[in-house]
Amino acid sequence: MAFPGGRQQAGDGGPRQAAERETFEEVGLDLAPARFLGALPLQMSPIRDPQQEFGVFPFVYRVGAWPSFVPDPREVAAIHLLDAERLVAGEGRGQFRYQGHGYDLELPCVRLGGAFIWGMTLRMLDQLVDSLPR
Repeated sequence: MAFPGGRQQAGDGGPRQAAERETFEEVGLDLAPARFLGALPLQMSPIRDPQQEFGVFPFVYRVGAWPSFVPDPREVAAIHLLDAERLVAGEGRGQFRYQGHGYDLELPCVRLGGAFIWGMTLRMLDQLVDSLPR
């Protein structure tokens, strides 16, 4: 489970433009007419292999009309739309056992609307929810 994203390319004007390009390429959502709201804090990948450490720059947009998506089937298996109010209310919160890369951990997760969210994706969603006015 992840948000659209990928590596910055030479023609991109920076991380934000790379995110906009990747969003269009992966899910067919053009963010040009959307309102840019800001950036969430940089997310660093867990350090399993120092050679592969990378950072994710999350950007937040407000889309005026209900978007239509055209996912690239080579990159996207499914699109999940979640109600922010349900996330704010803490629906679907739980824990799961993660075993891999030499770890055996209980980690937080959200199971909601057919989605299983954890890791960096959940951290970004939590930061977004924490930034919402209440």
